[in-house]
Amino acid sequence: MDSNSITVVVPTYRRTADLEKCLISLNGQIREPDEIVVVCRENDLATIDFLERKSLNDLKLRYIKVSEAGAIASMSAGVELASGNIVALIDDDAYAWPDWLLRIEKYFSLDATIGGVGGRYWDHYEGIVDDGNESVVGKIQYSGRVIGNHYRGFGNPREVDILNGISAYRKSILDEVGFDNRLKGSGAQVHWEIALSLRIKSKGWKLIYDPSISVNHYRGKRYDEDQRSPLNSIAISNATHNETLVLLEYMNPFRRLVFIVWFLSVGTIAAPGVIQALRLLPRYRLDTFKYLIASLRGRMWGVKSWMNSVKKSA
Repeated sequence: MDSNSITVVVPTYRRTADLEKCLISLNGQIREPDEIVVVCRENDLATIDFLERKSLNDLKLRYIKVSEAGAIASMSAGVELASGNIVALIDDDAYAWPDWLLRIEKYFSLDATIGGVGGRYWDHYEGIVDDGNESVVGKIQYSGRVIGNHYRGFGNPREVDILNGISAYRKSILDEVGFDNRLKGSGAQVHWEIALSLRIKSKGWKLIYDPSISVNHYRGKRYDEDQRSPLNSIAISNATHNETLVLLEYMNPFRRLVFIVWFLSVGTIAAPGVIQALRLLPRYRLDTFKYLIASLRGRMWGVKSWMNSVKKSA
């Protein structure tokens, strides 16, 4: 493959209908992918059967089976197998716009200091498309509050602190920094993209968000402990653990203190501290306390994981 070759990696689990639509969108790209690598779990027999039949008719399609659950194991295996110099990661429940890879390739061709490129994913849920607009995207505030908004970003391309999970990177960088195997969860392993983005930024590479690089995202069903639900205690604790661990690693001592005070006292709707929990009382009533406990348990779990990592590296 040449210096601008692109491999698209698609982790998948038990969503063959979504996967088929995703592959249709990849095969309809103006700038065709040089290779598509699908990663599935070895116990997902329906997907394996689908891929066996699909790969017979698509010479670009390769697939690999993994035994370990979780997005990180799947992405690591896909990147290792990839032959392209650029690796684009996409969810199996996403549908890439026809110029997705064309726009991605231009950035890597024009600027050698760019390590990763991502764009807007248009969120489709129960027949409704979120078409809101937000100017602040992919930023981490001093307090540690993460502002995503990748699904609502608009305006000009700009450098960001973090990209979303549907983005592209130089393979050499992914080989160097890898994915964070300490993150909790048996499925989506929420906030892995924050960990990856901060690892790449710490090496001096730029991450670019361009809202014209678009995909449609259809929120496929999750079949693991990271299922989407505001009252899924395990998922909440996993997510807050992961976010806390990766943020603490890239903060100075004073900023860590500010972060801890902020997440205990305020937090966010997705990961509430005391103040946010009070705001949520009318919505969740007594379940709010379960929500708060799960969030703070994950936060303190993340602090402990960070401290253990510091001890191991000392």
